[in-house]
Amino acid sequence: EPRRITINAKQHEEERYYVYAKGKLDSIYRNANTAIVKADELFGVVVDQNQQYILERVNKKTLSAIILDTIPECFLKGNMNICRHSFQIRWY
Repeated sequence: EPRRITINAKQHEEERYYVYAKGKLDSIYRNANTAIVKADELFGVVVDQNQQYILERVNKKTLSAIILDTIPECFLKGNMNICRHSFQIRWY
């Protein structure tokens, strides 16, 4: 008698991508690319059906300023030997 093997295949669930923006669910897509474009327009995020992040935006400063008065003169003159260990750099 021939051997028979039965494999129970799970029905493939259609993937869904959820766009969240401005504190709420904005839209649901079947295509990740479309969801990412929409989330990018809204400065939002995209998660899949398992709530795994696909796109997560981070608030980043787009502009930084350096106040020259706060930079030690040895940096401005390019001579690190003069003021080595004599100051402490503070990052903000």
